[in-house]
Amino acid sequence: MKVIFNNNKTVDFLLRLLLTVVIISPVIYYSWDGIIGTTASDYIESVIFILFIGFIWMMSSMLFLLFQGQVKK
Repeated sequence: MKVIFNNNKTVDFLLRLLLTVVIISPVIYYSWDGIIGTTASDYIESVIFILFIGFIWMMSSMLFLLFQGQVKK
């Protein structure tokens, strides 16, 4: 069951995004701790990996919101 936080879709999306970030922050922290390397290239790869995963999650969230809007029509 989907909980509607607010009637405004933008506020609803931002609240859901904030909640997601709060929940996954420890996972990202411990993942970062686990993949830290000893060279600068390892650090760069780790940052790119975490940013890429975050980007994919954001795009999939937006895609699901678009699909939800299409299904409601």
